[in-house]
Amino acid sequence: MMELVEKSRLLNNQRPPSIVMDYENIANTIMPKFGYEIKDLQYHTWNVTNWNNLPRKLAGPEFEAGGLKWQILLFPFRNNNLNKMSIYLKFIDHQGDRHACAQFALLLWNSEELLQYAGYYAHHHFVVGESDWGFENFYDQDKLFIPFNNRTRPLIENDSCNITAIVRVLKDPTSMLWSDKNIYATGHIGLKGYRKNAFFNSVILSLYYIKYFRKAVYTCITSKESDKSARSIASALQRVFYQLNVLVSSVDPTKLTKFFGWNALSISDARKLIRVFQDDLEKKMKNTKVDDIQFNVKRCSTLNDSFTDYVQESLDGNNKYNAEGYGLQVKYFA
Repeated sequence: MMELVEKSRLLNNQRPPSIVMDYENIANTIMPKFGYEIKDLQYHTWNVTNWNNLPRKLAGPEFEAGGLKWQILLFPFRNNNLNKMSIYLKFIDHQGDRHACAQFALLLWNSEELLQYAGYYAHHHFVVGESDWGFENFYDQDKLFIPFNNRTRPLIENDSCNITAIVRVLKDPTSMLWSDKNIYATGHIGLKGYRKNAFFNSVILSLYYIKYFRKAVYTCITSKESDKSARSIASALQRVFYQLNVLVSSVDPTKLTKFFGWNALSISDARKLIRVFQDDLEKKMKNTKVDDIQFNVKRCSTLNDSFTDYVQESLDGNNKYNAEGYGLQVKYFA
């Protein structure tokens, strides 16, 4: 969820907003509106000096947003990589049981010129174990000290700069917003949001929670060399169902679509999507224990009732029985 903050992107050729004075304008420009209620919006600026003598890692002063404590983490040389620098936003939870959903932007700018800046945007669910989030490749070291990308002055000048964190904290009454760890609260996981196809996730999860269908998918023979390709839907479903069963975090459907040999975006409704599954699985289930028995379920309360209905011989069409003196019989032989 990273987005480089470019002045032309921010302002549509208008004058860039001041980082210090117009932080709310910057937030509204680069942070998408997800429709969730905003709890708080704050900004904090950290003046970093003596850049060339900084340690490998340092933390800025604590600040407050949404009634919670935060700080900026700076890695001037990205984990011993002299070519890059990294900046992260850290959520400070002294109690060990709190969480926060926040949209944030991290901006690095010339402390003497408010319009010379660069930054990134992201959003994250901050919890224990994932208390910091940010950008490993924030900027190239060799471009920090020279005017770059049409700037008139470098980002770091006189061995100092400012780093600003703009933090928009959102209300999360369910504690599940953007969370990949919801298995601990619900006992289940799902698929991450797939905006390009509204019903894709619903279809996959609906099929997964049909117990006997899931077992049938597992019995499909996909060991042949031809079935190991990314275009094997049966193999892909097995992989997806397995991940939904054993992982503790949500499965990313954008990767799953690559396992299918068709473009999920071209399917116009859920029924067509299910039909694609059905056609492929029907071929893979040949020579398995049950080869496509079509049961009636209407007016059948149990599986045995469906079997009884299935073996009945229907006397209709060319199968009508001609009883001498009584004409064609249209009842059933039980």
